[in-house]
Amino acid sequence: MIENIISLDKQLFIFLNNLGSEKWDSFWVFISNKTWMFLIIAPIILFYLYRQDSNKFIYTIFFLLVCFGITDLIHLHCFKNIFMRLRPCWDPEISHLSRIVVEKGGMYSFVSGHAANSTAIVSFFLLQLNQKNKFLKYGLIIWLLLVCYSRIYLGKHFPLDVFFGAILGLIIAHFISNFFHYIKINK
Repeated sequence: MIENIISLDKQLFIFLNNLGSEKWDSFWVFISNKTWMFLIIAPIILFYLYRQDSNKFIYTIFFLLVCFGITDLIHLHCFKNIFMRLRPCWDPEISHLSRIVVEKGGMYSFVSGHAANSTAIVSFFLLQLNQKNKFLKYGLIIWLLLVCYSRIYLGKHFPLDVFFGAILGLIIAHFISNFFHYIKINK
């Protein structure tokens, strides 16, 4: 059964990865670049957090960083280094069928760190955000979906790597957010 799921995942990867074309490559590289997130997305998040509750701003930033750090540690040490699933570009079964847009990088793929970290940050932030900011909410969700797809487009991850990375980020964000609210209430 697992073999069938992995086979379907590889077929879906080949389909989604080969939808790309050279004229779109630089766009997807830009979307996937972590520097972009820290220079554009992070200041927007910080601005809205500060405007919403300047008294809890430092606590919110601290817990946002804890959320990011835990997600980063878990995806690397509890998934990639244990499952050791080869990235599509290193997988001898399909590497010749893949569009590898950027250099190969690390060997292991499961789970996607970009998907896990981006989902954790966006989810934690959305759980802190009041419901009036629908434009920001939907903008961040669109950005998150673009980042997740970019990992497949660039040939870095299989779809299930991205899916389970996002699930990991969501779980951690909810756990940290609940803990954060518990501390805010009991302070």
